Amino acid sequence: MPNSYHNIYGDLKTAKFVEFYRPTSDGDWVYEVFSFNLKEGYTETDTLFSELQSKFSNASGNEITRESDGSTTVQHVGQSDTPTTVTVSHNSSNYLNSLSFDSGTQDKVIGLYVDDQNKHTIWESLGFDKRRIVKSTDLVDIQTELNALPPGASAPYIQSALRVDQTAFLRGCNSSVAAEYRTLVSPHAGTHENHNGIYIASQALGNDTMVARSVDDITMVAHSSDVLQFINNDVPRFSHEKCVCFQFKRNSLSLAVNKS
Repeated sequence: MPNSYHNIYGDLKTAKFVEFYRPTSDGDWVYEVFSFNLKEGYTETDTLFSELQSKFSNASGNEITRESDGSTTVQHVGQSDTPTTVTVSHNSSNYLNSLSFDSGTQDKVIGLYVDDQNKHTIWESLGFDKRRIVKSTDLVDIQTELNALPPGASAPYIQSALRVDQTAFLRGCNSSVAAEYRTLVSPHAGTHENHNGIYIASQALGNDTMVARSVDDITMVAHSSDVLQFINNDVPRFSHEKCVCFQFKRNSLSLAVNKS
């Protein structure tokens, strides 16, 4: 399959993260979910990471939205906290991707976020397992665990003591410790430059014609009643090279017919 079909569309266009913040050393933790939108279309990983870095940097001041009230801000409601610095990077050798956080002296914890299990996110395309992405149902539990930590808990302490942090993509951000404790690394190779898979479909399964349903204004997928099988694609890059053999077979068949 040529790499020209969109790999950013629908739910993939919106990236979300959650930030927990303790305004005072002995106070309770609060949290906010933030989001930003990515440009729809097909992008290579390097281009995507440039866009992600630009969004996290929020140079224009209105790239990031606070989900609780729709404000274009990276501050918590009623607080005057300084935005956390996020640095994204891509390893072109093993296709693993990482996000490193730095909140200075502020006590903050950041996690990759998705509203619920049924949504696909750009984080998964970058190799982060959905089961470990923070969901809306996790927020109160995480807040409760954070409130139980002692004042001044460092990022390594949070990583070792916070039960949910053992499985979730969640990291403390206070810069008093080495960056490795403040960095998330994808456990799997990113598949952003490839599509997640291809549907094999037939119009004979229940429709007189191939009925398609719209994901958005320009993206169509086969109707579920037509689908025979979904073939998963877990190769990190240039999957279209795997499909060259089909072109060769088709040419061979055409030649055989012509000779007969």
